Amino acid sequence: MNGERLLSRWTSAIGMCAVAVFLSGSRAIAQTEKTLYNFNVISVPGGTSPTSGVILDSGGNLYGTTELGGSGDGEWCGILNGCGVAFELSPQSDGSWTERVLHSFGSGADGANPDGGLSFDGAGNLYGTTYNGGTFGSGTVFEITP
Repeated sequence: MNGERLLSRWTSAIGMCAVAVFLSGSRAIAQTEKTLYNFNVISVPGGTSPTSGVILDSGGNLYGTTELGGSGDGEWCGILNGCGVAFELSPQSDGSWTERVLHSFGSGADGANPDGGLSFDGAGNLYGTTYNGGTFGSGTVFEITP
């Protein structure tokens, strides 16, 4: 019985130390958030409703996709006239970011409504997926050369 009691006390002590370390560590890290770019539902050609994260290139540019917006007008497009875009955000010297549309989806076999992350290959091409459109209407895997 003493062994069980001792083990229980050690387990409680170790657990309390872990909680104390976790709490003290979480206080030491300051968290801040800064909005870099706002998508505008009125400016649909630039895309709207980003649904996945962004990736960073060696020049400090961010790349991502939006589910809606853009200039595509395929049958898979949503109410915002456009089936999404692949975009590049470039940092400016004044701290702002400029969006450049790399591709507007929804013109047919290219797919519609990109969803999911992008990946780079060694040559700098971007790869991703759409969940609608394409030859059979069930999405595509795409490659974009920025």
